[in-house]
Amino acid sequence: MEPSLTWGLRMAVATTVPVVWGIATGHIERAEWIALTADCIGWIALKGRPGQRFQILVAGILLTFLFTLLGTLTATSIWMSIVAMIFVAFLAGLFKNLGERGSGLSLCLYVMFLIANAAPAHGPELEHRLISVLIGGVWNAALGMATVFFIPVQMPYRRAIALVWRSTASLMETIAKGWDGKGVRSTQRELYLAERVIRDALDSSFAFYEKSVHQLKSKEEGSEFQLAQVRKAAALFATTIIAISEELERLRLNELDEDLRLRLASLLHTSRLSAVRMAMLALSRRAEDELLVQNSLEELSQKISLMEHYKGLQSIEVIRIIRRVILLSERCQKLVSRSMVLLGDLSESSLFRSYSLVKTVYVLHPRHWLRSIRLLFNLDSHTTRYAVRTAVAAGIAMFLDKIFDLERGYWLPLTVIIIMQPYFSATLRKALDRLIGTIAGGIAGGLVLRIPGELHIKELMLFLSAVAMVHFFRTRYRVSAFFITLNLVLLFSVSHELNKGIIFWRAGLTLAGAVIAVLTGFALLPAWDKKYLPRFAALALGRNWEYFQNSFSARSNASLRNAWTKYKRLAEVDNSNAFDSFNRAMQEPGGLKKEYKQYYQLITHNMRVTRELNNFHLEQEARNDQENLKVLDPGVQEIIQKSLVLFKEILAHVAILGKNVPLETTDFIMPEYLPAMNTAQKIYLERLLKELEALRDDILVLNGERSFNEALVT
Repeated sequence: MEPSLTWGLRMAVATTVPVVWGIATGHIERAEWIALTADCIGWIALKGRPGQRFQILVAGILLTFLFTLLGTLTATSIWMSIVAMIFVAFLAGLFKNLGERGSGLSLCLYVMFLIANAAPAHGPELEHRLISVLIGGVWNAALGMATVFFIPVQMPYRRAIALVWRSTASLMETIAKGWDGKGVRSTQRELYLAERVIRDALDSSFAFYEKSVHQLKSKEEGSEFQLAQVRKAAALFATTIIAISEELERLRLNELDEDLRLRLASLLHTSRLSAVRMAMLALSRRAEDELLVQNSLEELSQKISLMEHYKGLQSIEVIRIIRRVILLSERCQKLVSRSMVLLGDLSESSLFRSYSLVKTVYVLHPRHWLRSIRLLFNLDSHTTRYAVRTAVAAGIAMFLDKIFDLERGYWLPLTVIIIMQPYFSATLRKALDRLIGTIAGGIAGGLVLRIPGELHIKELMLFLSAVAMVHFFRTRYRVSAFFITLNLVLLFSVSHELNKGIIFWRAGLTLAGAVIAVLTGFALLPAWDKKYLPRFAALALGRNWEYFQNSFSARSNASLRNAWTKYKRLAEVDNSNAFDSFNRAMQEPGGLKKEYKQYYQLITHNMRVTRELNNFHLEQEARNDQENLKVLDPGVQEIIQKSLVLFKEILAHVAILGKNVPLETTDFIMPEYLPAMNTAQKIYLERLLKELEALRDDILVLNGERSFNEALVT
């Protein structure tokens, strides 16, 4: 789904071709700079539309050129090098603001600065170096754009949607565990991690294709409107699957007969299969994949029919849950069918035919750059503290390099910047992975260099290591670090024989850099999640309040309520941030001690509040009478009123829990009319009320106004 192999091959070609050219022509030094530049820019993830890719490649070329120049000009002065290093590392820390593309862009500036700073140059030599850097940048950009312009115009967008379908299939697989009697059911943590993958896929899609369905007009936007509808269907499919998971949580395996369990297992398996095949169809749009999706839908109809004809003796509650699962499965079937139709009606041609050069180059307009710069310099306290830590640690490493005139000492600050992470536990884990991968990669590189040159094994391994380091980068960083080290050892040995001692020296510098990064992360402005967790939890609670307001307040008109998926996504992102912060806090020295139960309860109940609101809107989305307004049902009005009182009580205590957290406090106005509600929606509102009561008790415990045991009894 994500073309890491294609990316790796592009990196390998971009790096290896200049090296081969340099060996053949005798321009070894120029070849090294061209290959190094292409290697750095190659780490930038090329996603999004052609214009976005072109913009990011141009940014990479500018950064490599400017910071090569800065590194070379400051190379002869110890103090200027240190000051420049602090500036570069601070800027590299801020590049985290740019999301997926930020890490690749930051690598362009600090790697080129460090390598250039370690090799002073003047006059013609400097001129040749800068020209080589420009050639390397243009060479990589040409390769990057060449891989784009011969694919279908909407392929990148469809790939992003396919990732949502695939991650939903993985969630379905997690939910289905244990229902066939061959294992144990998945834990809440496993389910949460699978849900987070879906949110990451959706967030990545919105980062590159920002407009939602309600922001587009079908006549004006054409295929983009259709794909936005497919993405919405994928998101609704995932939300419906989560609703099925919630219903199944209320069942106990040992209380169900084998016939019912196997029917449920078969239904879950078929739903997963339909999502898998839908992912393939979104990616390929081939007739054979469409046929497979159609077969999955027919099989899903059969499994739903089997569930409907189940005649076993069960309690009324179990029967109600089974009926609910059947209804939700039917909705999944409709969402897949709708997506298949939308993709079938999509018309697209190759990019080079439908995407003009003018449209591509337009992204170089100053307004696009100003937007990126504003995003880069978003100096919220958390980002700034991380950037300051990185700058200080890199400055110390550069000071040690320059004062002691270390051989290849640039590995010291380079290791520091790579290892330094926003959170201490992440820094410690990455330091360990980097160290193990570096030592193993250095030893492997030394062994490869002992092979006779006429066999050309070195050039072959340079190519293969470039592919492998990209392939493993997202999934197994330790393995990726091994191939990164192997690749760099081979690259820097092109112009001269590599001393055996350098390999061990490289490992020693990596160890020293890791120690500096870990100690700085521990001692200087540390981002302890024990401190940040209350803020993340408060923000998540505030986001659910916004979601609730949008769903029921008279201030929210019908058009805003139709855009409920926006508030759903925002609430789920903040819930995810709170849960991630909780997990990191548990891994920190000292952990959360006795507070971990209270925070776990609070975060779990808050996530369930979001889910009940999701379920309410899913019911409304599936109905055809959304415009059928009536006087608000007295029972529903009472539930909304009680929920409002609880929310306001919770927000009052949130001000104590998360200090200085800005929360939206707009007055809630009870609506006179709402869309007609069915029985399921009323049940979801009752569950919402129960979760809010539990949430209120959790906050009282955290604020010291009630004991944990009292809250449990309540």
